[in-house]
Amino acid sequence: LMIVAVFSPPVQRAQRRWGRRTAMGLLGLVYASTLALLGYFIVPSITNQTVAVLEQAPMYATRIQSWLGDHHLHLELTRQVAQFGQLSSQAGSWAPVAKNVFSGFYGMMAVIVLSLYLLIDADALVQGLLRLLPRERRLEVRRLGDKLVDQVGGYIRGQLILSLLMGFSAGLVLTVLDVPAALPLAVLAGVADAIPVFGIWISGAASVLLALAQAPWEAAVVLGFFIVYHLVEVYLLMPRIYRGTLGLSFSIVIVSFIAGIEVMGVLGAILALPLAAMVPTLVTFIQEWHEPSPDPAEALP
Repeated sequence: LMIVAVFSPPVQRAQRRWGRRTAMGLLGLVYASTLALLGYFIVPSITNQTVAVLEQAPMYATRIQSWLGDHHLHLELTRQVAQFGQLSSQAGSWAPVAKNVFSGFYGMMAVIVLSLYLLIDADALVQGLLRLLPRERRLEVRRLGDKLVDQVGGYIRGQLILSLLMGFSAGLVLTVLDVPAALPLAVLAGVADAIPVFGIWISGAASVLLALAQAPWEAAVVLGFFIVYHLVEVYLLMPRIYRGTLGLSFSIVIVSFIAGIEVMGVLGAILALPLAAMVPTLVTFIQEWHEPSPDPAEALP
């Protein structure tokens, strides 16, 4: 449903301009091209760099612990990394890994296929659902649905832009500084950017630690980059991209984030804000539902 909210406006315009079959073919081509690019160029690099970092984790932990010890900060990083490696080796089994990979691939393909059909048949599906309602209520429900789609779709499109900018900027800085696992860290920065409040600290901490394993000055540069970029994003990019799409208070953001984490984990944290933004609109609609119905002449047929 989130994918449909994001891509529904351009798909509807493509259908009106070129027809249903052409729009469906273009959408399928975009999906296939995106998956092919990810599978051929990005996924192997991310996998190789992640494996390399895991293999060299004890060495990095020793370097970081030594530098912190020189500054009278004592953390048992080497022991914790060794314990983690022992747990991973003890729990290592190809059967659960293969099962998780297969389940993830199956789920991804199901989402892609379902979203494709929902995008193409959105109008027919909406019209069919509206016929279940009384005639005099169809117009206001249709307006509610359009408003929610615009609200959620606008937020997610804006967040995609912010995540891409964050991932590209972080990847560029980390690559120039020759920080280990620059590409996985850039992907982490882009994904974590969608997590409200805490995302920047999650990706920033991982990047700073690996930069610290190289040299203290690199860690300082990386830390400065994340702080400066966060300020630019909050005060310059977000107001321009969102343009008042959300308008949620900080307390609502925190409560939504905690609820999302409890219900759906990381995915819930990412979807917390667009779902929270729907609540005021739904409350207003429920309040107005009991008011006098509009003129039946204005209702949808």
